[in-house]
Amino acid sequence: MKTFKTLLFFTFITIVSSCSKDSITDSLINIEDDQNNGNDRVAMRAMVEGVEFKAYYSGTRAGINENSFFVEGFTPSDTKLIRLVTDNFDGLGTYALFAEGYNPTTIAEYVEIDQPSQDNNQNYAAPHEQDTLEGEFTITHLSANNVKGTFYFKATNSDNDDVKNITEGTFDSVLYR
Repeated sequence: MKTFKTLLFFTFITIVSSCSKDSITDSLINIEDDQNNGNDRVAMRAMVEGVEFKAYYSGTRAGINENSFFVEGFTPSDTKLIRLVTDNFDGLGTYALFAEGYNPTTIAEYVEIDQPSQDNNQNYAAPHEQDTLEGEFTITHLSANNVKGTFYFKATNSDNDDVKNITEGTFDSVLYR
């Protein structure tokens, strides 16, 4: 048994010493990046005015409650948020961002969060215009504990009428409660 442990120890030393310092450092950096970014797996992605938005698994969540559904994702720095909500949840399907009158039942939000104070957040929402389709989200998969889908929308900041176009949106295997 002592011989086996000695052989195992020398095998380990040989393997470690044959690795370059750079490859060990790169591996440690990748491990740290994975830990900081929810295992480096993107759960929500979109283009916001042509700039990629990514929310990792650790920064996403979803919820289902009778007729309500939401899914949201924060960027790793917690400075941007996308949230999709409907009060007309009926399982798989497409949910239009359309305000009939001024009472939308399905909304989307894009928020640029002012860190650390949050005093000057820039809030963009859809729908903004009455009786205008401003986007949609589609739930394509729903299982016992996760949801997948796609989305796009045109969001308007009601403070200054600035518009953000959110395109090519996906949410993939977001856990819900």
